[in-house]
Amino acid sequence: MKREERKRLNSIGPYVVCVVFLLVAGLTLAWQHVKALSIGYRINELKQEKNEMEHQRRLLLLEKASLIDYEHIENKAKKKHRFIEPELGQELVYHIESGQLIMMIPRDKENDQSKHK
Repeated sequence: MKREERKRLNSIGPYVVCVVFLLVAGLTLAWQHVKALSIGYRINELKQEKNEMEHQRRLLLLEKASLIDYEHIENKAKKKHRFIEPELGQELVYHIESGQLIMMIPRDKENDQSKHK
C-alpha cells in the first residue's frame, strides 16, 4: 500500500502545485488591481486639492494687487471703514495689548478757556 499511496501522491502533486500557483497569481493580480484603484482615488483627491489651492492662490494674488495700490487702500479705508486722516496736532496711539487704535487730540488752551467762561 505504501507504493500505491506514493504513486497517488506523485500523480496529485503537480495538480496541487498548479492550483497553488494559480491561487498566488490570482491573489497577486487582485492585490495589484486594488492598489491601482486606491492610487487612482488618491490622485483624484490630490487633483481636487491642487485646484482648490490654485483658486485660493488666484484670490490672494488679486487681493495683493488691490492692496499694493495706495489710492485703492485710501479710498477703501475712507469709504468702507470711514477712516479720516489725522489733522495736525493729533496723535495716533496704537495700544498693542488690546489691539485698539486710540486717537488722542491734545487740548487747545484757547478752546478750554472759552468753554469755562
